[in-house]
Amino acid sequence: MSIYFKILVAFLFLLPHIAMANQPINELEHSRDKFKHFEITSFPLGGEQTRFVWLNMPAFFNHTAITAAEALPLENENSLDFAQTQIIVDEKPRTLDAYIKSDDRIDSVVVVYRGNIIFEHYNSHTALDRHAAWSVSKVMVSAALAELVKQEKIDLTAPVKTYLPSFSHSDWGQVSVQSVADMQSKMGCNDSHEYDDPQNCVYRVDEIFNIVPQKTLSLSSAQDYLMAVKTNPSATSFSEYNSANTLILGFIIEAVTTKPLYQALAELVWQPMGAESDGLMLINSFGESYAGGGISARLNDIARFGLLMISNANSSIKFHKEVYGLNYERRSETFSAARKKSLNQLFNGDPPQQSKMQWDLIWSNGDMFKDGFSGQGLYVSSENNFVMAWFGTADKNFETHNLLPIARQLSNKLAEVQ
Repeated sequence: MSIYFKILVAFLFLLPHIAMANQPINELEHSRDKFKHFEITSFPLGGEQTRFVWLNMPAFFNHTAITAAEALPLENENSLDFAQTQIIVDEKPRTLDAYIKSDDRIDSVVVVYRGNIIFEHYNSHTALDRHAAWSVSKVMVSAALAELVKQEKIDLTAPVKTYLPSFSHSDWGQVSVQSVADMQSKMGCNDSHEYDDPQNCVYRVDEIFNIVPQKTLSLSSAQDYLMAVKTNPSATSFSEYNSANTLILGFIIEAVTTKPLYQALAELVWQPMGAESDGLMLINSFGESYAGGGISARLNDIARFGLLMISNANSSIKFHKEVYGLNYERRSETFSAARKKSLNQLFNGDPPQQSKMQWDLIWSNGDMFKDGFSGQGLYVSSENNFVMAWFGTADKNFETHNLLPIARQLSNKLAEVQ
């Protein structure tokens, strides 16, 4: 399971596969079987049944389009040498290609280096398929926010109530937009709370978006519900993962642009980055976009977004590092001692130093990573002109793949040959 995003969604399918071993799957029967036995449950499952939903999100939940325009070309220069790059997985040497093909928790991977695709592999779908990105959606929202800051339409130091007057008497009202963007709002809606408890904020929010079973008799809009959320009295000074923060950012973007979030994202991010296909945004019956994790997209478009974070990318807009608030020389303490220890172990003594603007991990050289529920991910290295994006599906034990430390290894290897 994602170390950050314990989203309240799961899917239970009761009928086992009926196709016998060594017999070709009847895709029509397979598809109808999955739809017939779909059920939302209150606990997360993984495996093939879940993967089917990740690839067919609009069939199960309401979505609307994030409209694409002119596509940014990505030349395919698949490198056999890069595919054979030696990596370490579970303390054992492997080649990149062999590992990705062998781990069925990986749905797809694409690597872009100096603006060209040098590696891609699809285990469970094609390059034309959209897949749920889950929390990778968050950094797309923060990028739209950063663009509005650049346009001097948003001041990150201003309190939330400046842009959402209806929150003036809410505990959110006095919190700065920067604190919300950095997951330091200290509001009582952390994803780490008992996420399967309908009394908790994290469940109630996802209930409003219809991705967990409805257990509340009468639902309000997410915006109305969040107005009543209080400050968490046990909050620390460190970043605490709270998907409600991203919803607040989405509401601010809507208020400033006077457009629904999916349209604002299209104009501020999706079209400028040169997406090749429309993205899809999960939306509820109140017309609210699921800013915290609602985007489904093609993997190459996730990679195109990553290119916006690279200053010399061949994109129609550039990453505004100063506006985005990333300062690698004067980093803030965003990780607890326990978190630092686990990150140091995961990256073999090469840990990230901070989180910022919805990015989960940021290293001293500016490399950034955003995690998504059930094995989604985006790793960006501006210094090495390297983007690695992937989709995944956790297994039945809700364990995911090892692509994050591998991405860091690959970025470091590319730095050696620059």
